Amino acid sequence: MIDICCPNSASIALDLHRRSHADRLPTQTASPDLPEHPDYPRILAVFNEVTSPLRARDVCQALDHELLPKSIEGTRTKLKRLVKFDILTEIDSGNFTRKQ
Repeated sequence: MIDICCPNSASIALDLHRRSHADRLPTQTASPDLPEHPDYPRILAVFNEVTSPLRARDVCQALDHELLPKSIEGTRTKLKRLVKFDILTEIDSGNFTRKQ
């Protein structure tokens, strides 16, 4: 950290800190249309590796989430959101697959 003696030294030091750490921020690897949540790119990676439809429980298992109702329902909500984004398709109730 640089010690600068001026009235705005705190803001200058903070600005220098931000600039020095800006290159360490992770780059976004997901589509810019996806909501900002780390599960979305991971969910898409799961669907990229399979050819058969998956249920929310299967996706939870692949992501190493606990198989609790709240985890499964949260994943189901994310899968339904990906259907709305036209990335996945729900072929029948509860079975999701990558859009062709």
